[in-house]
Amino acid sequence: MKTTVPAVQPHTRTMAERRESGSWNASDRRPHPLVVTEAAAVGLPVVVSDAVGCVGASDTARAGVNSIVFPVGDTTALHTALCSLVEDREYSNRLARGSRSIGEEQTAEVPTTRLVDALDNLRRLGPRVPRRQPL
Repeated sequence: MKTTVPAVQPHTRTMAERRESGSWNASDRRPHPLVVTEAAAVGLPVVVSDAVGCVGASDTARAGVNSIVFPVGDTTALHTALCSLVEDREYSNRLARGSRSIGEEQTAEVPTTRLVDALDNLRRLGPRVPRRQPL
């Protein structure tokens, strides 16, 4: 079965002329594509399918915060999402700001600090007292 993809050439040309950027991943089986993390790190709006493993309220691609999530395989929805980045600059800029904010959380320092804080909290609780086992 052949899939028809809506034409995107006019929008691609417009994006290039305006030097606009974004990142999209239409994959149907990527568990956590690095390109999405990289896009967030440099502050790009992201368009991803709902099949990639980095979509969620506390993950790298957060619908409406820094990304547009479309149903995998739905080329019309992909086309609409990409066009919305070109046609609505305010929306695109808001998603870009969201990516910059999320990108700041995606450094090695952030989870390391959180782990050290958790270990400090455990240490403050003191040693665990073993329970007596019934005979």
